[in-house]
Amino acid sequence: MGMDRKEVKKIISYLLVGLPETDLGNSQEATLKIWENIIEVFPYKVAEEAAKEYLRRFHKFTCISDFVKICDEVWQKVEREQREQEAEDNREAAKFLFQKPISTIKDDYVRKSVELVRDVCEGRIKYNSPEWIERFEGIYGKGAMYHV
Repeated sequence: MGMDRKEVKKIISYLLVGLPETDLGNSQEATLKIWENIIEVFPYKVAEEAAKEYLRRFHKFTCISDFVKICDEVWQKVEREQREQEAEDNREAAKFLFQKPISTIKDDYVRKSVELVRDVCEGRIKYNSPEWIERFEGIYGKGAMYHV
């Protein structure tokens, strides 16, 4: 889930270019290696967004721990947004349990509807994904999801 070496180097290069007065100390190579080991645990998109935020907040590099704090803030925000989106998707999927019967509905639509909603709620299938649409239309008929 973390970054590969190439991605880590891109993030560090971005920070160094954005903060040209950064002092890496007497052993630049060792300092950069330590930074790489510290930030490699973060997903690339998180570190990329954190680097942009770091440049907005600071005009000079303070310390790697400040960057790590921002990475953590960004990661928490991403995780929270994903949870909120999943909850919204689950609410949307649950609406389809109570769709009015139409002539194209299969006889076992109640069971299949419950299975579909459970699969979404338990993360086995993503709401509104191609697989979800195919299963939904298999239960309610082609185009039925547009009449909810």
